[in-house]
Amino acid sequence: MLGCEEITSLSESNGMPEWKSQVFRFILEWFNNETYIRQQTSGSTGAPKEVELPKSGMAASAENTLKYFNLKKNDTAWLCLPVHYIAGKMMVVRAAIGGLNLVLTEPSSTPDVPRQHIEFTAMVPMQVHSLLATGYGFNNISKMIIGGAAVDRSLMEKLQNVPAEIYATYGMTETASHIALQKLNGQNPDDCFHVLPGFSVSKNTDNCLVIETPQFSDAPLHTSDVAELLSPYKFRWLGRADNVINSGGIKISPEPLEAAISEMTGRECIVSSVKDEKLGEQIVLVLEGKKLNVKNNILLEKISRITGKLRTPKAILYIEEFPRTSSLKIDRLKIKKEINS
Repeated sequence: MLGCEEITSLSESNGMPEWKSQVFRFILEWFNNETYIRQQTSGSTGAPKEVELPKSGMAASAENTLKYFNLKKNDTAWLCLPVHYIAGKMMVVRAAIGGLNLVLTEPSSTPDVPRQHIEFTAMVPMQVHSLLATGYGFNNISKMIIGGAAVDRSLMEKLQNVPAEIYATYGMTETASHIALQKLNGQNPDDCFHVLPGFSVSKNTDNCLVIETPQFSDAPLHTSDVAELLSPYKFRWLGRADNVINSGGIKISPEPLEAAISEMTGRECIVSSVKDEKLGEQIVLVLEGKKLNVKNNILLEKISRITGKLRTPKAILYIEEFPRTSSLKIDRLKIKKEINS
């Protein structure tokens, strides 16, 4: 175990890459005398903002995860997410609280996988997609959580052949990572999110999820996530209210359409919109990569059979590589600006 002076020396080393220095700087922050940390939100759905997170709440969240996944002292965890954001920080906190051995890898879309056995790790969907495309089978990983974006159906199907236990997460910066988990593969996968101990959920009049977060705030947290509420401890996530497209008075949530289209095409996609004089917004499909070897009208006809005529995109656009935020999420706002320019 390194002492504070050794960590400070390492983090200030000229030969150390910045991504690794950030890890050591956060370790120092975690063990200082402050009772909270200041954390910037990812900015994937709006302007980034700074929030204060109590260390007690972060520690309770870490203990929840350690208990849920039965992680024990000296188990190996792998950090391949940027520690600038809460998901990366919480991997460090779990290691500190649980006495885990933490393996560090430079964050990237296709991280270098350690050779040793990994008991627990966290990734975003893009990283999982990329590693599967290289032929990596996750054979040396026992348990993995996926967060930061929805897991589309095509990825979910591929995960059925992976031996690791894979879980989707629901959470945000304000809750210090996930407050709910959904098992995606193996025997008895879940069809909804299950809320972890210490939290409960309800809905407001806009059908958006409201989270009781006593570990972080006395006031409930009102989200922009549209959900189907099954109980105070179970829900299905349907999409972001601030992603809803209003086309001629018809309100369209893009996420369910994206899940169906991604399953059909085997491509990452987003459903976005372009300005339209009559409709206000006209929905369009944006696919990542090279043009598919199928005529647009034929593909749109196939999509229409699944989505219905009123929710079928009116055009198909292609972007070689989707722009992403520094937390590796698809940058919807940047794509929308690009296709409207």
